[in-house]
Amino acid sequence: MTENQLRPICEILGTLTSGYKITTMLSSLNFPCELDECDTKWKRLYNAIAINKNKTHSNIALIKIIDLPAAMNTAEKRSPSLTVNRT
Repeated sequence: MTENQLRPICEILGTLTSGYKITTMLSSLNFPCELDECDTKWKRLYNAIAINKNKTHSNIALIKIIDLPAAMNTAEKRSPSLTVNRT
């Protein structure tokens, strides 16, 4: 994957994801990001994916970042709701 292909993907992911969730995602996936949290969301995603790609020579970081929110939503939907008893 080239820089020109990765950037628009990261821009879209950054638009769809809040800043604190990006921090949580990168931390839970153990993907380092050398940028400060003040940087734009897409740049932080891009940086973390690029570091991982340069280290592993694969696109697994991108796949995991895309897959993680879907996996988290599925887990939340499976969790049973508890009823509050106010007696």
